[in-house]
Amino acid sequence: MFGVDVQDGYMTSMRITSLPLTEEEAEKRALEDDAEEGELDPRFAEKEIDTSALGKAEPPVLKGVRP
Repeated sequence: MFGVDVQDGYMTSMRITSLPLTEEEAEKRALEDDAEEGELDPRFAEKEIDTSALGKAEPPVLKGVRP
């Protein structure tokens, strides 16, 4: 990707990316990414986040704001 000064016509920046250039390339990469993920690790598949240390479910209060 190039950034060009429109008035003077000189390059202001350059960035190299790995973005797909065509729709076919994008689809191919998406399929490759899906294949790389594989199955979930069975140690983590059925786990939940422990929220027991959090307080009781109370509505949030903005400090300094009066109703």
